[in-house]
Amino acid sequence: ISLLGAAGGSAAMLCIALLTGTTNAILVRMAVRYRAWSYQELVSTALGPLAGHGVALGILLYSFGSCVAYLIIVADVAQLLLPSHEWWGSPKLWLSMAAVVICLPLSCMRSLQAFAGVSTLAIAALGFVAGVVVTRSVQQLESGTTGPGFVLLSLTSNSLRALPVFTFAFQSHIQIVPIFSEMAPP
Repeated sequence: ISLLGAAGGSAAMLCIALLTGTTNAILVRMAVRYRAWSYQELVSTALGPLAGHGVALGILLYSFGSCVAYLIIVADVAQLLLPSHEWWGSPKLWLSMAAVVICLPLSCMRSLQAFAGVSTLAIAALGFVAGVVVTRSVQQLESGTTGPGFVLLSLTSNSLRALPVFTFAFQSHIQIVPIFSEMAPP
C-alpha cells in the first residue's frame, strides 16, 4: 500500500485475489480431469514429462527462495523487536532458530495431514493480524488523522516494486492440487 496508495493497493489486492481464486479453481478441475495428485504430476500428464521435470525444478528453486525470504523476514522482525546489543537479539540467531525449530520439522512431514495443527494456528494468526489492521484503520479514520505520508493512489515507476509481494499470492498454486487430493470426498 505504501507503493500504490490505499486505493491502488486495495484494488491490486482484490485483482490478485480474484485471479488467484480463478486459477486455483482451474487447477483443481484439471487435476480431477487428469487424475493428478500433485502439481508436477498434473503438468507431466497434461504437457509431457519434460515439462513435468521443468516444473519440479522450478518448484524446488521457488520453494528454496521462499524459505530463504521468510527466514530473512523473521530475522528482520526479530531485530526490530529485540535489542540488538544482547546476544539473543542477533538476527543470525533468530534466522538459525527459525530454520531449525520451524522449517526443519515442517519440511520432514510426509503428509499434508500433519500440518492440521499448524494450519489452524496460521489461520488464527492471520485473523489476529487482520483484526489489528481493521481496528487501527477504523481508529485512524474516526480520529480524522490518516498518518504521515497517506496517499490514496500512487502510480509511479516505483509502484512496480510491489509486484514481488503480489507474486507470493500465487504460492497456493503449488499446494492446491495435493491439498485437494488429500481432502476426503464429501
